[in-house]
Amino acid sequence: MDHHYYLNSTILVFLEREKMARQIEQEEAELARQLVIQEHIYSYPDGSVYMGHMRENDAESIKNGGLSHLRHGRGTLRTPAFVYGIPLNNYTSDEAAENARYARWHEYAGTWDNDKLHGYGVNVQKSGDGGEIVIFEGTWENGKPVKSVHSKETSDNNNAKNELDESVFGW
Repeated sequence: MDHHYYLNSTILVFLEREKMARQIEQEEAELARQLVIQEHIYSYPDGSVYMGHMRENDAESIKNGGLSHLRHGRGTLRTPAFVYGIPLNNYTSDEAAENARYARWHEYAGTWDNDKLHGYGVNVQKSGDGGEIVIFEGTWENGKPVKSVHSKETSDNNNAKNELDESVFGW
């Protein structure tokens, strides 16, 4: 009977180790899937275009209407061009050529984390006449600007903070 108990205990230990090994394999596979980052060019329904690194989205998010890939790593997002508030692609080709110098669009070049601006990046408004206005250059966290390379730190009760005017971003 003791021998039978020993056998059951050994089997249980083995099965528990196998279960833990499978869990570890699943966790490692999930981490590897998240880290599979490839270069992509992706066109969005609104006309925006992203060129850069992306990673696969999880199956549950895709099933619930999410995109198949998320911006993750270095990349550039360009919004569609507008002329006087009208998308440039709504003009005829002659009108578009004639009004191209009046076109305006935004471009963000920098790093992304799970589809959000994160890390160093530059947000620029560009125009068809070759001009550009730097809206923000600096550090982003979770899609929000945090510290401009041009900002001045102010000290308020020994708490350093950066003063930003977020109204230029439209959010």
